[in-house]
Amino acid sequence: MDRFVSIAVYHQTRDSFGSNPNFPEDFHHVADVEVEDREIERAFDLTNSIFGKWWENEGVSPNFDSPAFFEIDGEKGARSTSVNDVFVLSSGKILRCMGSGWKWLPDEAHAWLDGGHG
Repeated sequence: MDRFVSIAVYHQTRDSFGSNPNFPEDFHHVADVEVEDREIERAFDLTNSIFGKWWENEGVSPNFDSPAFFEIDGEKGARSTSVNDVFVLSSGKILRCMGSGWKWLPDEAHAWLDGGHG
C-alpha cells in the first residue's frame, strides 16, 4: 500500500542547461507535491502550467524562497517541470525526468539525502 506523502521536486539550474547535471549541486528545490509515491505522473502534471500557474495547484507547496523562482511584474513564478528535473520520493528513491519516462539516480545522490539534505 502506498503512503500519502510529499514528493520533493527539484529543477535543474539555468547554469547547467545543456549539460549532464549532477544532483544535488545543479538543482534547486522548487516544491513539495502531496501525492502517493506511485503518482509520479500526477506530480509531474501538477508542476506544469497546463491550465494555470503550477504553483497555485491544489496539493502543491511551492518553495518561493528557491532561486529557481523569479519575479515578473511583482509576482514570483518558475518554469514547469521538464527533462532533467528530479523528484525525490518519500521512500528516498530519486528519479530524473527523461525525454520519455524516468531514470533512477545512482547511490551518490542517495548519500546526499542520508546527510539530512532532503
